[in-house]
Amino acid sequence: MKVRFFSLLAVLILVIVGFIIYLSLNKEDNTSKPNDPVSSITAAPTVAPQPTLTPVPSDYENAPGVYPAYQTTDGNQVYGYIDPNGEFSIKPSFDIAGDFHEGIATVQMEDQYLAIDTTGTILYYSENPIKDFHNGAAVISRNSGEDMVYGYIDTDGKEIIKPLYKIAGDFGADDTAYVYKGDGKYAQIDRTGKELNQYEIDKKYSPYNITDGYVIYYNSKSNLYGVLNLKGEEIFAAKYIEINYLGYNIFALKKPNDEYFGMYSELPSALFYANGEKITDDTLYDVTAFYNGYSSATDSTHTFFIGMDGKEITTLPAYEGRGTVKLFGDVVKAEIDRDLIYSRTDGTVIWQNPVTQAVSDTVTVTTTKLKPCKYVLVYYPQVEGLTNTTVQDQINAKLRSIFTDARVKMTEKDMYMVEDSFKASLIKNLLIIERDGYDYPFGAAHGSPIMDYSYIDTTTGALYQLKDLFIESSDYINFINNKITDDIATSKADNSMYFENGFTGIRDNQTFILTPDTLTIYFYPADIAAYAAGFPKFDLPIDDLYDYIDFNSAFWQSYH
Repeated sequence: MKVRFFSLLAVLILVIVGFIIYLSLNKEDNTSKPNDPVSSITAAPTVAPQPTLTPVPSDYENAPGVYPAYQTTDGNQVYGYIDPNGEFSIKPSFDIAGDFHEGIATVQMEDQYLAIDTTGTILYYSENPIKDFHNGAAVISRNSGEDMVYGYIDTDGKEIIKPLYKIAGDFGADDTAYVYKGDGKYAQIDRTGKELNQYEIDKKYSPYNITDGYVIYYNSKSNLYGVLNLKGEEIFAAKYIEINYLGYNIFALKKPNDEYFGMYSELPSALFYANGEKITDDTLYDVTAFYNGYSSATDSTHTFFIGMDGKEITTLPAYEGRGTVKLFGDVVKAEIDRDLIYSRTDGTVIWQNPVTQAVSDTVTVTTTKLKPCKYVLVYYPQVEGLTNTTVQDQINAKLRSIFTDARVKMTEKDMYMVEDSFKASLIKNLLIIERDGYDYPFGAAHGSPIMDYSYIDTTTGALYQLKDLFIESSDYINFINNKITDDIATSKADNSMYFENGFTGIRDNQTFILTPDTLTIYFYPADIAAYAAGFPKFDLPIDDLYDYIDFNSAFWQSYH
């Protein structure tokens, strides 16, 4: 019996030993391998590895199925989401709408920031901004005294890490994020907030952003930016006016130029690997972070995709104008010259923001673009649908002249940035065009806002001035002047910003806003008051002006 027992025991031992030998011979190496640049980042890289170009990078996301788009209501853009057929699946109701990431988008409605799913269901809301989702989490913010602190929520809208960090980076594919706690202290955390690694960097470095183990910092003495690793070693010294981390261990660096007197934002960027290797010269403008393997860039005339070698991807669409492009599966989102376009990669348009608005049952106003150079963008109105086509042509010629005469010959050498647009409405036969814009000469402390109203009779083509509303022999000028003078005097008693003796009376070409009930006289910034006062306005009820209005005038009759 004992012999048989020990024989069985010996056999069992041999089986166990054999199994252990088998496992040792066939054991797989489960060590993390750098399949792509993101997964190869170490906790504290001294010099990050050069990325490997891959056709389907790790940040690749399929098309989310819904995309932010807008409708224009009363001159304001109201955002919702369209499906792949260009139809609204979430009706427009947001002031701002972001792209979907991992099935969740961040939007803004009045003073609330929301995280919503693809059905429009609200998952989380806050009075402070919410960043995009990355690897199952999004950075949230909260007021803490005079500062903002940052934490995280998950894709269910649940707060997984309480806001307590000075800076919080996005979570990576390894389920960790890098944060700045203040006082030179940094950490790598997991999704519970547990600190996996701690780092301390000289407090003289003021961190601006931290992600993937890189710290972009600001030098307050030189007003320039640099990059550190979490060992406190400089990857790029603080000698750049702008640094953007694009992902994949690639940075866009923008050098100052002492001979350039324009806006620094208009200088070109060069791309570098984190190991210092140069990818491109200073040739790229408006560079964005990589998404689905591609970045966006512009030159003087076009917006296009670039790869991680900094070269244009010629197999994807390019767009005339300046803006950004982003790829979702086979759908391209192009925001060009304030226009929004969705198309397939073959160029087939899915949706484009409307360029024509109806101001009556028969009359429409079409938006036409003038872009003589990359810094000048003018959208001006052209009327369609008037019965008298001769008058229609006259009106369109006037509008084109008002908006474009001073713009059409501008070049990049003028170093002048211009953005003009308009709002249109029609009251009976009176077409009202509000021209909005902003002129900025490079190097100036500030630009000059534009707000001009044109009142055009659609039956005659007449362009009305303020005097056309009143009886020619009436004393309407003194009445209006006295009203404005009294209002200014009352305001001055409250320490207003009006100049002493700044107002000397309305002018022949006086700017004004007319509604059926009110005449508003307004002035440009720095005209009769300090620039910070904006456009000073003075409202006069139409009832108060009855003794002066010419009720038989063509102007009055055009909208009554």
